[in-house]
Amino acid sequence: MASNIVPGNIDGTYPTAGQDNSSQGMRDNFNAIKNNFTETKTEIEDLQSNKASLNANNDFSGNIVSDAELKDNSETVFAHGTTGGAITLDHEKGHYQTLLNFPGGRFHAIEQNRRRYGLRAHYTQTENHNRF
Repeated sequence: MASNIVPGNIDGTYPTAGQDNSSQGMRDNFNAIKNNFTETKTEIEDLQSNKASLNANNDFSGNIVSDAELKDNSETVFAHGTTGGAITLDHEKGHYQTLLNFPGGRFHAIEQNRRRYGLRAHYTQTENHNRF
């Protein structure tokens, strides 16, 4: 984003000492300063609203984070518990979803929110434990 703050609109040499200066020049300078403060406030508020936060959750709205190195991070596990029949795998609930002691070993998965981010589902089964 380009800044709309224009410091060149302010005449730093005005008023000139030792001479009669017009009041219009003073009004012009004060108006330029006021406009720059207004633009500064808008730009600071935009930065505060659209920044990645270290002390709060961040929603990147599906935007791609690229050329990043992740270290010491975790992913969310959503435990469905013991369940049967149709299971909704909502990818917004977690990266990994678990089913414990699935009755009969058969299930029907209904996926939600997977296409939004172009994710792929992966299924593994271990003894009495299914993981997506």
